[in-house]
Amino acid sequence: MSADDALVPPELRRVPGRARSLLLLLVVVAVVATLTLWATEPQWSSKSSSSTTETFVVVTSAFWQFVGAEGCWPNATTGGTTLLAGAVWPTGIDLAYSLPGPTACVVRAVAISTVGFGLLNDSAPVTVPGSGTGWLWANVSLPAIAFQGQLDLFVFVSNLGAGP
Repeated sequence: MSADDALVPPELRRVPGRARSLLLLLVVVAVVATLTLWATEPQWSSKSSSSTTETFVVVTSAFWQFVGAEGCWPNATTGGTTLLAGAVWPTGIDLAYSLPGPTACVVRAVAISTVGFGLLNDSAPVTVPGSGTGWLWANVSLPAIAFQGQLDLFVFVSNLGAGP
């Protein structure tokens, strides 16, 4: 009997072969499970070790250029926004119109000339009678890359007859 055997109680000195194999199997399974959880932690953890950076689109202003019928609305600039790249920006402009001029002005269509932006939909046609107001809105799809600058929109206008 060795010195180490003297420290182990007699009932534990002889672990049967089957029990020893089961104990070894449990230790191996526990080690494999621990290593698997440690290796896959970034996939299921809310605190991922890799940080993602967000890309922003900064529209400094929206320039509305009215083309077509004259005497309806002058070109105008409205405020901008800062949103995540790829988002949708709902923007709009108040269309106040007063005579003299055509009896009514009609926004027929809207187009965007700034590269990377897209027009999803708008409220055209919008008819504004003399001494009336209207609201033109547009949902603009922002580019998926960083941008900073002015958004240029073309507003195609026609009139409905001459004023008094």
